[in-house]
Amino acid sequence: MFKKNKKQTETIKEPKEKKVRTVKVGTHKKTVIALWVVLIASVSFGVYKNFTAIDQHTTHEKEIIELRLQDTTGIENFVKNFAKSYYTWNNSKEAIEARMQAISGYLTKELQDLNVDTIRTDCCGQAFL
Repeated sequence: MFKKNKKQTETIKEPKEKKVRTVKVGTHKKTVIALWVVLIASVSFGVYKNFTAIDQHTTHEKEIIELRLQDTTGIENFVKNFAKSYYTWNNSKEAIEARMQAISGYLTKELQDLNVDTIRTDCCGQAFL
């Protein structure tokens, strides 16, 4: 009854489906072969090192620390004698010179030069004598 025209059948064609592109990585590519070679080489090297390793057992060492007493009386006496001669003086010229002679054994030349002006005879103590 109804005839289809050729024009109608041509215009109603279904759209073609596009193929999805897939990337295939074959075993014959150079990079894949190179990675397999690296993997096999590293595993074989690990096995080789495992078989040729020297057997080492864990050794437990105990260090015994002994208590040693050190004699510090010489240092204490040095400090006490220095403090006694450094902090005791009279305000006379002879006492100050005796003090400088006493502390010269404890101080270096540079410290003696710095210490020259710490105690002077023209200080306030002269007025009270």
